[in-house]
Formats: sequence, C-alpha cells, structure tokens
Amino acid sequence: MRDRVGRSVFFGVRPDDIYDRSLNPPVPASDGNSATLTVDVTEPMGSTVHAYLTAGEHSLTADLDAETKAKDGESLEVVFDMEKTHLFDPETELALT
Repeated sequence: MRDRVGRSVFFGVRPDDIYDRSLNPPVPASDGNSATLTVDVTEPMGSTVHAYLTAGEHSLTADLDAETKAKDGESLEVVFDMEKTHLFDPETELALT
C-alpha cells in the first residue's frame, strides 16, 4: 500500500457499516473513523432509515437504525466501521490489499 501514498483511491463502505454516532454505535467513535455529513434525504423503511448523505462532492448511503434523529438538510455525525471498509484503484476498480 505504500505505493499508493499521495495517489487517489476510492473509499468503499457498505451502508450498514455506517452508524449514527448519537445512537451508541457498536464501533467506538474516534478522529479516524467519524465524520459530520449533510443529510440530503431520509427514507424510513421500518427497522432502518435509508439516509443519503454528502460530504462536499462525495455521496454516501447509510442504513441507520430507525431510532436516528437524522433530518433532511441537517448535519449528522456518523461512525464508520473501518474494519469493514475497502480501498479501490480508480483506474482498474480492483480492491487494494
């Protein structure tokens, strides 16, 4: 991975590996695994809420617990389960290990 330092990569995380920080996620929040994102749209789906989030020009989809207080147009602090994230080469689209 050292050959990737300073080069672009795609960050991949599944929607169910993103958590609302205010709901005591199973992964402890830290500077390296959390962010404040903008909630564009929420879709209540029963036991989960699909949340469409943005950070600058980047978009993410999260499947949050139905207890979330996420509201369209507001900020939301999220936590990523970094053990379940992946990096991809933008040219080949292959996962980097």
